[in-house]
Amino acid sequence: MRNRTEEINVRVYKTEKNTIRRKAKKCGMNMSEYLRTLGTGAAVREAPRRELMLAYQKLTKSATVPRGQDDYTMKGRIR
Repeated sequence: MRNRTEEINVRVYKTEKNTIRRKAKKCGMNMSEYLRTLGTGAAVREAPRRELMLAYQKLTKSATVPRGQDDYTMKGRIR
């Protein structure tokens, strides 16, 4: 893993810092990760909320098709 050796100091208003911190948290990043990602032009997306992730896991778990079955024979069995 590469160690970062350079530092950039930026002055911001308290409200700007709070906004950056809040947006970084929504994306599952710390402020440094968030600002590096934005600064390099990469897309920044909010991380899915915990409730959505749990619902997705529940859906994918219940939607598994048993061995020897296909989607056609499983219709109506998934709840």
